[in-house]
Amino acid sequence: TEATVTASASPAGGEKENAYAEGLTYDFWKPGSSGTHWLRASFAAAYDGVSRSLVAQDTDIHGITISRDGRHLYAVGDLHNKVYAYTLATPFDIATAVYDGAAKDLSVVAQDNTPLDLAVSADGRRIFVAGNTSGKVFQYNLAVAYDLGTAAYAGAAYDLTVGAAAGLTGVAVSSDGLHVYAAVAGDNKIASYTLAVANDLSSATYDGAGSDINLAAIEANVHGVTITDDGRRLLIIGFATDTVFS
Repeated sequence: TEATVTASASPAGGEKENAYAEGLTYDFWKPGSSGTHWLRASFAAAYDGVSRSLVAQDTDIHGITISRDGRHLYAVGDLHNKVYAYTLATPFDIATAVYDGAAKDLSVVAQDNTPLDLAVSADGRRIFVAGNTSGKVFQYNLAVAYDLGTAAYAGAAYDLTVGAAAGLTGVAVSSDGLHVYAAVAGDNKIASYTLAVANDLSSATYDGAGSDINLAAIEANVHGVTITDDGRRLLIIGFATDTVFS
């Protein structure tokens, strides 16, 4: 589809261009020497009218994730510092989500009292929780895949330290379990780590500052991150702008 591209105001440190096509609005940022190209898309989408309240479990839900098969949803709440599990009768249809029950809740308060995000491994054997107070990602091993009731803290040796002062707000793991991405609000960036052993945080190595994705030019409070199954797209939530960046 052809699109008309017009130049407009530039954010600090980069050039901005807008493109409009078939009800979609795209903002492209090309920051200075970094070579990184940003795409912000505003969709003329219609709300499905489908929702699932989680307030009976926690009134301060901060993050959710869903299994690759769409049958298991997990949410982390800051009020009770727990992870909650839900089973979906119809894959990816949250209207069919049923709470697995309090017996399946995973308390993370012993590790962090401000959990803000979580991720689940592709095989359902690992849950990763981003702790804002500690600035660490914690690993929990599930004895039975996707069964949160069988989850156990892997231990301090598996903690991935991002830094409390940096303001850890989000975590994502690639489908192959070899890459972890952390949303760092303090620096408005995404930091990446490579795992020598799939889904094993004790084998994580920081990829270095040169691999960080800096969003400072377009977002003042990066607050979450996820990655597509093919590993080709990171989706990043901007709290200040209420925008999803790709």
